[in-house]
Amino acid sequence: GSNWVMCDQSRGEINRDLLPKCIQDGDHHGGGCHFPEYIEHGWIHMQEDDWAIYMCYPPFVMHYNEDLLNGNVQEGLTREEAYRRVMNVAWCDRTTGYMFMPKCVYW
Repeated sequence: GSNWVMCDQSRGEINRDLLPKCIQDGDHHGGGCHFPEYIEHGWIHMQEDDWAIYMCYPPFVMHYNEDLLNGNVQEGLTREEAYRRVMNVAWCDRTTGYMFMPKCVYW
């Protein structure tokens, strides 16, 4: 995919077929993953090696990735501690190439 998102102005909707996709990119950031610049209703705020922080456009709010939250709970954090740690974080698991992405939801 690309990092362009198309908006159907007549219906006020985003064309979901053209949303950027998360891909594993062996040449990006020394063998890490490539995080999309934009997600639906949001954008990347900052990125480090295998994680990134996303923000949402108003009136949308960040919703955590349930798998990432549960993984932190299994490591011994309370759900509240885990939520504060992962609420707007995307993470790339280098062993599997799977990307845990947050999402922006309407509030």
